[in-house]
Amino acid sequence: MKYLDPKSDFLFKRLFAENPHLLIDLLNSILPLEEAITKIEYLTNELVPHQVNSKLSIVDVRCVDIRGRHFFVEMQMAFQPFLHKRMIYNASKVISRQLVKRQQYDEIGTVYAICFVDEDAERGVDDWFHHYVVTNKKYSARQMHGVEWFFIELSKWKKNVNFKNKEKQSLWLTFLTEPAKILEMMTPTELAKFNEICDALDIVKASNYTEAQINGMEKYLDEVRSYNSGMAYAEKKGIEKGIEKGMKKGIDIALMIVLDLKSGIPISEIADKYKISESMVSNFKNN
Repeated sequence: MKYLDPKSDFLFKRLFAENPHLLIDLLNSILPLEEAITKIEYLTNELVPHQVNSKLSIVDVRCVDIRGRHFFVEMQMAFQPFLHKRMIYNASKVISRQLVKRQQYDEIGTVYAICFVDEDAERGVDDWFHHYVVTNKKYSARQMHGVEWFFIELSKWKKNVNFKNKEKQSLWLTFLTEPAKILEMMTPTELAKFNEICDALDIVKASNYTEAQINGMEKYLDEVRSYNSGMAYAEKKGIEKGIEKGMKKGIDIALMIVLDLKSGIPISEIADKYKISESMVSNFKNN
């Protein structure tokens, strides 16, 4: 049995923008919600601008549940440097749309922004699940509630999984990365207990689509892979070209940091001065 890649734009929207029971099950399995989603209403995926010439954003899936919580979901095949800012922008637009409708700030429902990324997005860490909230910089336990962001790195998850975990979250992530693997992991009797996964597998069966549709989806994925390869090559060449110039500048800055530390300037002030993290300054001090 051949299965198509559910990460393609066409299939992802067909799966989760047309089948509320699949979207509900996916979100309940992925997100650490205090109360499970039981019913949703789809909203337009276009975040229409308030003013002429303001930016229009289109997300893959957007909905609101019966508790007034708003969810929007995106599938990104390639990491983009501005991805985090775009997710912040989209979340703010979802909030502002509620204000127009509800008029009262205390009635604004929490916004959950979920982004599946098919390559490494959070460089330097092995974790594949990233949950962002707005916190007090000094007192991290204090939060501003109202919006939360989730980034799920499918490439990292795939590297660290043995495809034996039969919990719902793992099954959904397996489906999004290698749907055919599910049939290797489970017997038909075991799989029959997961109705939503069965329905999702049925939707991505290649036999359900024409040759032209399959070619279109494969072309889309090929274009994404070509883009990724081109960006990786450009980044590599840019790094090679910039190393020689950047090395001298880096040495100069390192020397200045050392001098500032010897002068007794606080780590926080040095970090702010050179636009680097306090932990990096601490490494200079310790080493």
